[in-house]
Amino acid sequence: MEGDPFEVLGVSPRASWEEVRRAYLRKVKDLHPDRGGDPERYIALQEAYERLKEAYQARRLVQVVRERPGRGDYFLSFVELTVREVALGAERWVKVPDEFILCGYCGGGGLDPQGQKRLCDWCKGEGLIAEKGGIYRHVCPRCRGEGEIWLDPCPRCRGKGQLRREKEIMITIPAGIREGDFLFIPRSPDGPAIDVFLEVFVQKDERLFLEGEDLVCRVRVPFWKAALGGRVKVETLEGFEEIEVPRGLPPGARLVLNQRGPFRPDGQRGNLVLQFEIWFPNEYSTRALRLLQEFYEIMEEEYGGVARTEQ
Repeated sequence: MEGDPFEVLGVSPRASWEEVRRAYLRKVKDLHPDRGGDPERYIALQEAYERLKEAYQARRLVQVVRERPGRGDYFLSFVELTVREVALGAERWVKVPDEFILCGYCGGGGLDPQGQKRLCDWCKGEGLIAEKGGIYRHVCPRCRGEGEIWLDPCPRCRGKGQLRREKEIMITIPAGIREGDFLFIPRSPDGPAIDVFLEVFVQKDERLFLEGEDLVCRVRVPFWKAALGGRVKVETLEGFEEIEVPRGLPPGARLVLNQRGPFRPDGQRGNLVLQFEIWFPNEYSTRALRLLQEFYEIMEEEYGGVARTEQ
């Protein structure tokens, strides 16, 4: 039974394999004939699932190349990834070159039909050329019977008469890649029509950034928790979680969570480094200012001389 397998399973064409699998497991319970389901819809579900399984298995891992490719017949572009995608790997839809098609703007002639033109010097503008003897005439091969020659190349195909189409394919990006690496996608019937190399760029993130084989996460700690201790929410690669910060936390302090960072090419993980930064609010309530003033006077009385330079 034919049909769009994504529609049969009720998922988007951009769905990950895990989303496809969960949708299948939900539907198979309702449609199974042993549970009173429709046998035809059950068969259609099974066929759609098998088709998608085969298609997703074809989306193999791309190869990682550490050096820029040399001469050859290939397409070179780039892909911009988030820090999280680089650290954990990801599935990503990318546009790749497809087969050539005739340029619709110039009709394959390679010349701009809206550009400059001049009189054809072969047929003198008549579009026909007389054979020897002058009895028969045929279409001028120079201007193809138009009597005029277009001078400007087609702006869309740049004079080639052909355009290369694009198509989107899903690729599975392996964990452990780094900025400056190249993703190699070889040409294939269900992939690009030409070898593709995508240079990896990592999006700048003020909160998360790579530092060698480790991942650094900036954590803002309110000054009162830095002074008295408490729990703060931090972002890890597995999601948000709370950790306890000690009393008297100094600015710039770091906490290392071993093997909680990005994956490396060998499958091992680096560390997650929490870098603490003390945060002060821009505004304070009247009550907070009063208590801060009282706190200030107490601390000045007890430690006011500590910050002064001893004579």
